[in-house]
Amino acid sequence: MRCATNGTYPVIAVWENVMGAFSSNNRLDFKAVLESFTNTEIPMPASGDWEKAGMVRGNNVDIF
Repeated sequence: MRCATNGTYPVIAVWENVMGAFSSNNRLDFKAVLESFTNTEIPMPASGDWEKAGMVRGNNVDIF
């Protein structure tokens, strides 16, 4: 959709936090979701655990 609209749409996405979303595949699946949405490499938190709330800054997209 982004290619077809020259990056205009979509402007909003909804993520449903399902069981295991933060822990599956040694916590790398959620990292892959964040990277897909932001088109940016996202580092793993130093603690190894994802926070329950926050913001991720991407190249052209921010996730709250």
